[in-house]
Amino acid sequence: MSKLVWICKQSDEEIRQLFDSVDTVLLDIDGVLVRGKTVIPGSVEAVAKLRKLGKKIAFVTNNSMLSTQEFAEHLTILGISATAEDVVTPGTTLVRYLKNVNFNKQIYAVSPECPKRLLREAGYSVIEYKDICTEDLADRAFAMKDLSLKSLKACKDVGMVYLDLDFNCSLGALQVAQTLLNHLENVEILSGTSDDTVPFDEHFYFISSKFYIEAMERWTKKKAVPMAKPGNALKRTISSKFHITDPGKVLIIGDNLQTDIAFGVQAGFQTCVVLTGDCQKTHLEPWDESRKEKPNYIADSLGSFCQSL
Repeated sequence: MSKLVWICKQSDEEIRQLFDSVDTVLLDIDGVLVRGKTVIPGSVEAVAKLRKLGKKIAFVTNNSMLSTQEFAEHLTILGISATAEDVVTPGTTLVRYLKNVNFNKQIYAVSPECPKRLLREAGYSVIEYKDICTEDLADRAFAMKDLSLKSLKACKDVGMVYLDLDFNCSLGALQVAQTLLNHLENVEILSGTSDDTVPFDEHFYFISSKFYIEAMERWTKKKAVPMAKPGNALKRTISSKFHITDPGKVLIIGDNLQTDIAFGVQAGFQTCVVLTGDCQKTHLEPWDESRKEKPNYIADSLGSFCQSL
């Protein structure tokens, strides 16, 4: 059975050697630095230590609900100094991706308000479900058919469907998405947050958007292009934005094996999972050697990871 490396069992010298091999540290936000509106103990001090060592710090989140500026302000209020340039979100990756492919059609979005606002500010035309249907649907099958026909007329210039975590997502909104993907030519899916669940705290979590993104892929036989972790578009954004030339000198610290760690493994980064968010010790022991998202290191928290620095 493949063994996992727990930081608490490493010597101070081994930990210093690890950080000597790193130029850039990518930090997830929710579950690593903060939980809700509360900073996780030790996080402020850990970021300060990393900066004192001369490490380039970036905050990389799958949370699409806030802009980079809003995230920076939130972190700074909590004691973690940050600017908008330090933060990468699925929304910023989405806009960059569309510009790189010279996208010039309309976008149908099932998402929070922030990505839609970013798209519009970047000059893109965004259609929402409320633009197509303003009333509750009747509890009859014909209502879905009428909605599908109506959406094809209203969205004939759509070239992209964007799916993200939308707290107000409805069956009708998803019906429109699958209709456009199945009946209009050359329409692809882009996805933002694709986490299965997101923890509030130690006891509660909320259902995220993974279930309907995966369902849309089944319904349309099209694969979503991810703008969040894990995804190549995000890697390209980070590499360009932070001038990364050697992925082996990058360390990503996250709390989710399927997103943060899988992203790091695919990108060739060094990886560390912390147990202050989604990942729990029971997810790691015993470890299935066939799993692809094996972290290089495990720590109880970001604070404990950086304690001996």
